Amino acid sequence: MKTDERLGLGEGGAAALVADLQRRHDARTVIVYGSRARGLGRRDSDLDVLALGPRVGMVRDTRLFRGVWLDAFIGDEAAFQVTEEYLRLEGGLVLLESSPGRGAAILAEVDALLARGPQQAPEDRAADRDWLWRMLDRVAVGGTLGDARRAQLREQLLPMWFGLRGRWFRGLPAGVATLAAEAPADLAVLARALADGATPADLRAAVEVVVRDCL
Repeated sequence: MKTDERLGLGEGGAAALVADLQRRHDARTVIVYGSRARGLGRRDSDLDVLALGPRVGMVRDTRLFRGVWLDAFIGDEAAFQVTEEYLRLEGGLVLLESSPGRGAAILAEVDALLARGPQQAPEDRAADRDWLWRMLDRVAVGGTLGDARRAQLREQLLPMWFGLRGRWFRGLPAGVATLAAEAPADLAVLARALADGATPADLRAAVEVVVRDCL
């Protein structure tokens, strides 16, 4: 698949994006990531971009670009380091690099960090498991506070399924796709807990699935 087709920006779209980021931000390295970089973008998918150049700090550039919502993080190339925050670059597409291999080196660091997994101490994993059980009790209090606790618990079910297994949670789309492929029965239980009208029994079953085999 050609780059312009993959990004969904029309003919010459990739070159126009690079030129735009060079003009606005003096970008020297440009990496597109997310669903559009993989050629899986929908009409409503953002155009996710990391652009590095000779600037201090990190800013965000969000706007319509050729009819697509651009969500670009603009940073200092000299100070840039791959951290957990940039795992989202996985599968990225290099459109511009300040020196040969610079973009590829960044993506290789991302892959290496993904392969290592989160370095969480056993006591921290135990604390996360205890938090899940405590939240079930807090949800049972009811009222507005109980509803807020329910929302907190539901938000953490998917990330903790991965975290307690020593794996990175790479966002909702990737997380759901991974569960569908590797643990469809677990996904079904979690889906019931995340659905409107989930019962206390649904939430408890989801917590049991999350902590299973992680004791």
